Amino acid sequence: MANEISLTGTLTISPSGKRSRSITLSTLVTMSGANYIERSQSIGTTAEALDLGEIGTPGMLYMKNLDATNYVTIQDGANGTAVAKILPGDEAVFMLGTTAPYAKANSAACVVEYTIAEA
Repeated sequence: MANEISLTGTLTISPSGKRSRSITLSTLVTMSGANYIERSQSIGTTAEALDLGEIGTPGMLYMKNLDATNYVTIQDGANGTAVAKILPGDEAVFMLGTTAPYAKANSAACVVEYTIAEA
């Protein structure tokens, strides 16, 4: 069996006065290597590189914003466009579209926990 990432989840949308929508996700991604890293990092208000450790090609990212007030954006490079926004206390999982992921806090430093797997 190849090195694989399995992702399973449910998204439920229940707007007041409108029809609800529920989506179940189950996907399997083959990793390009066998490495993953787990880190905790303080993210400031100036874009900074996520520590990739031994990751050759960053793939799947899981991140939790531990801050209670400020959000964090994920962007493509130091001066790149923000591609994701993780609100205070929230978590996100997605496939990175960059080999140089950077993060930036909106108005004060935030601590984040994250896992990145090669994919």
